[in-house]
Formats: sequence, structure tokens, C-alpha cells
Amino acid sequence: MKPLHRSLPLILILLGMAGSADAAGPDPTSIPAPGTIAPAFGLHTLLGKRTKGDDERPVLELDGFCGMRPEATRAVVVAFVDVGSDADLAVLNGWYKKHHKAGLEILAVSEAEDGEAFASSLERAGLKFPLLDDRMGIVASRYGVPNSPFSFLMDASCRVLGFSNRSVVADQATLGASIEAQLKGQLGTMDPE
Repeated sequence: MKPLHRSLPLILILLGMAGSADAAGPDPTSIPAPGTIAPAFGLHTLLGKRTKGDDERPVLELDGFCGMRPEATRAVVVAFVDVGSDADLAVLNGWYKKHHKAGLEILAVSEAEDGEAFASSLERAGLKFPLLDDRMGIVASRYGVPNSPFSFLMDASCRVLGFSNRSVVADQATLGASIEAQLKGQLGTMDPE
């Protein structure tokens, strides 16, 4: 395993433990553990224009953001959000605007029953990253996510660096510092040597 930056291991530990510290929280055995490759997925977008002559919104795949283009991506946040997550989405949007050119990708995943209504309520928010439709909960189940909010931080190879079952706002300092460290190459990839 490549060594992690000396001053930042606590950040990853906090992110990893946040999801398993609550006895009523998620089952840690079903969540992709730090150091493992995140499960691949493809979901329809909720925001954005439909393709001309097609009633379906485009499908975005995780591999399109990491794994297949690691030279362009340094960190990926997959955030499970739902109705009422406006503050979380605003923080994510700020990070995206600030760090996208440095290699940050963000995917917000919604399990809202009426994803279209949720998306239309966010149209004015001007989200710069995709909001994806998981109303059947298939991706959330694959990731061991019992409910929103929940977020994962990954490296360019879709390797999980940490996760949290708290809101992005509640973990803003920790997650923000972890993102910045990963973008600077200070967290390492946790790859076996």
C-alpha cells in the first residue's frame, strides 16, 4: 500500500468511521470499504435537456468519470441526496466550481420517488454537476446506502477513499479537506504495492 500523507490519515479515518459509528446506521459490511473499487453504475440524469426526438434523458456511467480517464480526474464524490438537500447541493456546487479544473468530479444520486419534480425544483440552483435518478434504489442498495444523505470520496481509479452517512454540510470541513488533499496528490491511492 502506498503511504498516506502523514498529516491527513485522520481525515480518511473520520470519513470511514462516520458511516459505521451509529448502531442504527448503515451495515458496514455492505458498504464498499476504503481501498476497494466502487461498484460501477449507470443512471439517467434528472437535470439537463433530453436528446432531440428522444424521451429519455442521457445515461451517465461512473466509469465515464473515473477509471476510464484517470488522467483528467483526480477525485470523485458520489453523494446520495434527496428532497430537502438544497444546502448539501449548494456546498457540492461550490466545490465543483472551485475544483473541477483541478480534477474534481461530483455525481449526485437521488432516490426521490418523483425525481422529475425534485429536479425541476433545483433548475434555478444552477447545478454544474449531474443529478442522477435512482428512484428504484438499485445503486443505493449496491453501495449499502440505507438512506440519504450519504457520500463517498473516490480517487481517479474509482477506489473508495472514505465515506460518510452525514450530510455534506455536517462533514463540510472534513470532506472538503479530503477533496483538496486528494487533488494535491497527498492522500495516495491506497493501491497495494
